[in-house]
Amino acid sequence: MKRKVTNSIRIPLRWLCLVVVVLVHVQVALCNTSTYYYKATATPSPLTPEAAGKVYISKEGTTSPTYQAATVTVTGNTKTIADQAQTTLHLYAQANDDFLFDHWALGSANGTTVSTATSFNPEITYSSESESKPTTFNYYAVFKAQTGLIKVRSANESLGSVTISNSDNKHGDIVTLTAYPDATNGVLFEGWTKDASSPYVSTEIVSMENPLVLEANSETKGTYTAHFSNVAEKVYVRLQNKATGRFISFYGNNLQNGVAKGAVSHTRSMSGESRDDGFKFDNCWKLISETDAQGNPETVFLRAGHAGGSGVTYGADLTAHGISYSSLIHETNTNKYMLTLEKSSTGDTYRIYTEFAFTRNGKTVYMNSYFCDEGTDWLVMKTTQDLSIPSGSDEWYVYALDANTTVGAFGANTKSKYIKGEKYYTTMYADFPYKCLDGVKAYYLKHEKASYNQDLNMVFFTEVPDGKVPANMAVVLECNAVQNDFSSNKAVVNRLLPLLPTGEGVPQENSLVNESEHFLRGYVSVNGSSRDNNKETMYVLSFDKSLGFYHFNNAKMTPNKAYLDTQVALDDYPNSASVTFVFGKDNTENTNKIITHNIFVDDDDAPVFDLIGRQMVGDLPKGIYIRNGKKFVVK
Repeated sequence: MKRKVTNSIRIPLRWLCLVVVVLVHVQVALCNTSTYYYKATATPSPLTPEAAGKVYISKEGTTSPTYQAATVTVTGNTKTIADQAQTTLHLYAQANDDFLFDHWALGSANGTTVSTATSFNPEITYSSESESKPTTFNYYAVFKAQTGLIKVRSANESLGSVTISNSDNKHGDIVTLTAYPDATNGVLFEGWTKDASSPYVSTEIVSMENPLVLEANSETKGTYTAHFSNVAEKVYVRLQNKATGRFISFYGNNLQNGVAKGAVSHTRSMSGESRDDGFKFDNCWKLISETDAQGNPETVFLRAGHAGGSGVTYGADLTAHGISYSSLIHETNTNKYMLTLEKSSTGDTYRIYTEFAFTRNGKTVYMNSYFCDEGTDWLVMKTTQDLSIPSGSDEWYVYALDANTTVGAFGANTKSKYIKGEKYYTTMYADFPYKCLDGVKAYYLKHEKASYNQDLNMVFFTEVPDGKVPANMAVVLECNAVQNDFSSNKAVVNRLLPLLPTGEGVPQENSLVNESEHFLRGYVSVNGSSRDNNKETMYVLSFDKSLGFYHFNNAKMTPNKAYLDTQVALDDYPNSASVTFVFGKDNTENTNKIITHNIFVDDDDAPVFDLIGRQMVGDLPKGIYIRNGKKFVVK
């Protein structure tokens, strides 16, 4: 009897159970999907008998708010499987004549102050499932009256704000007017105009001073308007994560795989590694500690883009060491995939993201990919496909580097560096020009003939004029104070202000001294690697018996620091015994000035000369001699 053969598929019981569990979870998730509703209002205060200002509220940011002198309402809803929803709102305030914006309050005009910025982006959380009874948020823009002889206003409060030291000033009072351009986003202060009354049509700039100090009288009486420029300006910035305290630093240029655009952009990394939550800048942008970041030029980025006002920069690009974000993403033809910097709900931090657009089922879908610090060595861009914003994306301080920047400023890191007397010394090499602030002095090495013997070659540590150091110039930095303790005070001393390469008065490379006559060397590395040097001719700043340049035993120099290369002196001056390194400018024979800061190579081995410039060998007879440009007596 033949057995009937049939084809059958046997499904293991454990697989069948797994399918049932998944289906149950899917059903539960679908059943738990809810729609939550919110209602938010913005109201100027005081509102009666006449509005002190105007307000606007929306779901989207804008550079042209439709201000109203009444309560403005916005509503919305979100469908999600969570037990609550989140949305970011955009609020704007504009003061009327004779008023100044003071703050935003929540709940009532006397409620909790939630922001002092005219543009405010609160992130609201709501959980009402009733469209007729939504979760409600009431914001009040509180204005204060100006009653003095001198008044102040902003021509465009989305670009910059103003303050007055005494809004009730009277005849004889000293009044200070201050304009605050949105410098982080490239907005510049253009000047003050003065009008006797509204509609403030004067275009004549009466002063460029900021702050502007005036004495209230019949001549100065009037309303001063601060004008701002929203031209796409470049500005140097540093980026620090609020939660971790780590800074973004440029660290390499590995673009072998680039970044794919479109729907799959969020699953590619700079190294080609597949990721579900974002791509990371492997070997491109590294996250480093606050102490390591101080004095590190790799944490300084040149930010370009459109200053949209209201704390937003559109089409932004970040460049370090000549490598830009746009080149990292291979974007050359459009700003579509450039960065947006937008103030977050806290008011003092920024979201930094790229918007991607792609087509799915015939519809255009937009996704934002946010800068995030997830605790790894590398910056991660995390993409979201829903309304929620990734954790950690709302946590970036953007420090615009100007003469007023203290917190987050770039400076000379003298902590654990070399001390001589009450001065602190370190070295620096950067590929951008900068200016020394806070009493910092920069020195380079310049060759000169000794005034008392033209056959004697001397190399002097010479102070950089006006404290402005050209790009790609290695220098010694002298500071008056040790770096702040980061754990207690984040305001930086010994500041170095990066200068735009094309700015007015910015020194150009090799403008101070020819390279063959400048014996300090340095380099920039795009991957943090050290550089091999000839240890026989390489000296670094250190402290032995005294502060000076000493042989560097391992001959591996780290980037962004300076070292002394005596090979240059040996090549240019074959009679090397006649080359002396001296800290100071005075090399005259008959001088009463005492040079107290000698920095030189091996002070005990420095050549000795008599007063007519002859090098002495062996024991010295009684007399007056010169070592390192300084006289001494042998009795």
